[in-house]
Amino acid sequence: MDNDANNNKRVLAVEIRQRHLGYALFEASEQLIDWGTTALDRKGSPKGRLLQTRFTAVLQVTSPTLIVVRRSRHTSDVIRAHTKNVLRALRNAAGTDPLVVFIGQVEIKAAFGLRSNANKYSIADELAAYYPELLPKLPHHRKCWQTEPYGALVFDAVAVGYAFWLRSDSSSLPPT
Repeated sequence: MDNDANNNKRVLAVEIRQRHLGYALFEASEQLIDWGTTALDRKGSPKGRLLQTRFTAVLQVTSPTLIVVRRSRHTSDVIRAHTKNVLRALRNAAGTDPLVVFIGQVEIKAAFGLRSNANKYSIADELAAYYPELLPKLPHHRKCWQTEPYGALVFDAVAVGYAFWLRSDSSSLPPT
């Protein structure tokens, strides 16, 4: 990819779950502009709480050119339909027609040079080193019987965006 094209590109990386959405907004590959989570309504529908005022404002002001999403390992028609609905709502809220790109879990782990059995907390530790502003949100490693920390969703979204930048252009890497 052309480096000038990357400098003008705004990428919204999202991690979609049944009732929540984590997002990270990147500009010119190395700049993490905004990140956070937003809730979906009880049925997982993007109608209602997804398009909260702050999140909608972020999308409208920044006008992302790409939306990058982790490819789901699930093959359920319900999950696929849910993902399509959320992406449709994101595109509508952005006010533009951003291209949607999917990225797999294997690519994400490869971006960090991790073994296939490495977990999301290893990735979160790496991301906190790249982006010190995320350090206060770094989730604690959990035991298998504990629920996932809510903030882990942000790191999942940032990992999707980071892996996308590595895949798209090795000359525009996030800072190391």
